[in-house]
Amino acid sequence: MSAADVGARWLSATPDRVQAESPAPVNFEYWLAHCEGYRVDSAGGRLGIVEDVRRAEGAERAESLAVLAGMFGRRRLIIDVGQVNAIVPHEQRVLLEADAKIVSSERD
Repeated sequence: MSAADVGARWLSATPDRVQAESPAPVNFEYWLAHCEGYRVDSAGGRLGIVEDVRRAEGAERAESLAVLAGMFGRRRLIIDVGQVNAIVPHEQRVLLEADAKIVSSERD
């Protein structure tokens, strides 16, 4: 997928922030809570792969994503779920807002 295609996804995000090929509605919160292994793209291109969906203790709702980044996945970026612009389940992709900020970074 080219950078232009990724950019077009931001512009065409549905109000519930999930893009689907089918006309059936897709639940953003569900896919956000189940996006381990999905590729994460920012406006600049590929950022990494979702390693873990982190939740507040006792909560089922996703709070942040731990994303393995870097050439060998040695850097773990923590991204607040508020930075997620769209999820494309059939492509296993998470698209971040154009001006997404990294909450923190951990080294493996």
